[in-house]
Amino acid sequence: VAKGVTFAASDARELLTLLADAPADLTPRLPKLHTLFATKACRSAVMVGTALDKPKMAALLARLADLNQPWNCPHGRP
Repeated sequence: VAKGVTFAASDARELLTLLADAPADLTPRLPKLHTLFATKACRSAVMVGTALDKPKMAALLARLADLNQPWNCPHGRP
């Protein structure tokens, strides 16, 4: 159990199937695990109204520049 998400034997079987079917250059992810990571990412994001000083803003922009899709959260929200 992690953050209200329970993993079962069926999840292990699904992961094995995903691994067997995935191309060598792709790392498959369980949908439950993706949801868990997406929620964690959103909860740790800078929220509207949070005051940032210039060094924090610069660091945030530098980190965003490294992302493939910096304009959306993992859930697809702007």
